[in-house]
Amino acid sequence: MPNETTNRIQNARERWRERYVRLRQNDIVKRERIVKIVRNLFKRQGANQTTISHITAQSNIKKSAFYRYFRNREELMQAMVEREVIILHGKIQLVIDENDKAGKQLYNYLIARVYALKDLFLYYGKPENALGDNKAFLQSIQQVLSETDMEYIQDLLEDGVQRGEFDVEDVRLAAEIISGMLHLLENSFLDAEQSDILDKKVDMSIGWLIKGITK
Repeated sequence: MPNETTNRIQNARERWRERYVRLRQNDIVKRERIVKIVRNLFKRQGANQTTISHITAQSNIKKSAFYRYFRNREELMQAMVEREVIILHGKIQLVIDENDKAGKQLYNYLIARVYALKDLFLYYGKPENALGDNKAFLQSIQQVLSETDMEYIQDLLEDGVQRGEFDVEDVRLAAEIISGMLHLLENSFLDAEQSDILDKKVDMSIGWLIKGITK
């Protein structure tokens, strides 16, 4: 009898566990749907002009349902930034081949990094819009990318030094300088009208940088 009772309890726990997993998966799908809708709203009217009411109307949900998935607007913004960073990292990693020399890996990374963010700026509207309603949102994405840049660039520089390809005395300082340069290059796309000229400047700047540290 005790064994039967124990089995019933275990079966009930298993059913509740499976139900909980299904509910969590359903929540993740709905949360992602809201994020996609917000992405389109930011593109059309800017982050600053997008309210919770706009989001719930477009998502066809009540405000109480929205707060089930996001505790507040700050948590939503964090989810938006994280989503964009994941997309950008995916694009960047597509051009990195670990079998290439360190110089080529670094060049491909820097080029992909700048142009991936440029594409993001273009997605969220014209330069003046990006500098306005979406500026803080885009800067948050830049900040997160910059934090990951430092570690990745430093790893590439250390690898190049160990292989005898790079002549860099202070790897950490060099990574900080390169990361700062990336930030300046990216910002230049926010308020420039002559995009083609800027493209050439970016390519030349990164090319000179790689040559400057290559033995």
